[in-house]
Amino acid sequence: MTPTQLDYHERWKSARSRIVEAGRRFAESKTRVPVPNNPVRNSVNNSPIELTQGEAILVEPYRQDIEISILPKRVGFKLILRAVSQHYKISPCDLTSHRRTRDLVTARHVLYYLLKTLTPKSLPEIGRLCGGKDHTTILHGVRKITAKRLDHPGLDADLRWLEALLAPQK
Repeated sequence: MTPTQLDYHERWKSARSRIVEAGRRFAESKTRVPVPNNPVRNSVNNSPIELTQGEAILVEPYRQDIEISILPKRVGFKLILRAVSQHYKISPCDLTSHRRTRDLVTARHVLYYLLKTLTPKSLPEIGRLCGGKDHTTILHGVRKITAKRLDHPGLDADLRWLEALLAPQK
């Protein structure tokens, strides 16, 4: 992993420990209070959602690391594309382009893998969404990431983090 990725993972680990600690401290707090500079907004009328103090603390670290404040109940293509592009610091246009540099290919394969595992979309649908790729290209990327995940702990950590971030909310 690059120094940037290591720094990113260290920040994520520290944010995760803050989340666990905040969850313990504020588990009993059930009173809804307005939070100043509340980043969480209702998607229907764009009004601020009142959070408990604990919920506000839980949302903030994720907002700093990745610009996805509240995830929808169903994970879709745009959300996964945005999360992968921000994680790998590659533009969404590059992820769906036909360029084949190594950094793009790995990020693109991660995109294919997450789309296949987190959405009910078929391989041809994923191919159409990702710039008109053939379904066998998508299948190759999914298989490649599945195999690489076992041998590369850094990639496995990236995937576990992205899967936890993108897991559908219930």
